Amino acid sequence: MNSLPMQKTAGHIYAIIVMTIWSITYVATDMLLAAGFTALHILMLRFILALGVLFIMKPKLYFPKSLREELGFLLISLFGMFLYYILENYAIQKTDGTNVAIIISFVPMLTTLSNAIIKKRTKITQITVLGFFIAISGVVMVVFNGTVTLDFDFFGYMLALGAALC
Repeated sequence: MNSLPMQKTAGHIYAIIVMTIWSITYVATDMLLAAGFTALHILMLRFILALGVLFIMKPKLYFPKSLREELGFLLISLFGMFLYYILENYAIQKTDGTNVAIIISFVPMLTTLSNAIIKKRTKITQITVLGFFIAISGVVMVVFNGTVTLDFDFFGYMLALGAALC
């Protein structure tokens, strides 16, 4: 029995689980903000929950081998986690969560563009551009669901864009 198809299937299942959890966070954040939680409270709850889940999945502790590695972890957690989520939470607080979801959905496109420009590892083809437009169109159709609400708060949109750039 070939294990590669099973690995691909497991990878797809994990991706679907991650996408589902990630999409639920917009609704959960909106509800928690409406219930009186602050963006910082939500951030701390999310980190504690993630730490618990990660510890259950892999209970072994890891200690960095050098100061450089420790600084790398610090920068990754600052930009990859803290700034992203705090900006996203404040953006949802300032403007509609659906609009924030649309802006955040540009993250894969921004990642590909920055990788192509900075690292010069990715070549952007016509198929890639077409895929971006199809994906964003799908996100817009699902999020708006036939009703368009333009709750325009420039500062909220800039916070969401900042989160997308993190």
